[in-house]
Amino acid sequence: MRCRVRAQSRAAFDADAAQGAENKKKLKDIEDQILGVLSASEGNILDDEGAVSILQSSKVLSDDIAEKQRVADETEVKIDIARSGYQLVAHHASILYFSVMDLGSVDPMYQYSLSWFVHLFVRAIQVRVLPALQPRPCALPPRS
Repeated sequence: MRCRVRAQSRAAFDADAAQGAENKKKLKDIEDQILGVLSASEGNILDDEGAVSILQSSKVLSDDIAEKQRVADETEVKIDIARSGYQLVAHHASILYFSVMDLGSVDPMYQYSLSWFVHLFVRAIQVRVLPALQPRPCALPPRS
């Protein structure tokens, strides 16, 4: 379940990054088009129907891009929140791993393999974390 959620989050992040790059390109094209219209127009720009229609379509496209960017920003915030949930565990795991690795410098007898470390880590989670996640039975109030 977690792997699928992480894969979906990663896919959403990648899609948002690609969409953001595409949106920036569209905005650049719109700016170039507007500048071309403004530099080519003579007299009152409001009398040029082509220029007005280009400006109106540019406004609609710009609003659409702004909405897409807002959604992408929200998705990025959600992904960052999900990532931050793993930071504490990663920090503790790195401390545990390097502590075990340093034991070998104390005495060669304490050199352990990676499989031992993984087993130790999984066992620590099973002993400490999993019981805490189990629902506890509720105490019934005494009968009157």
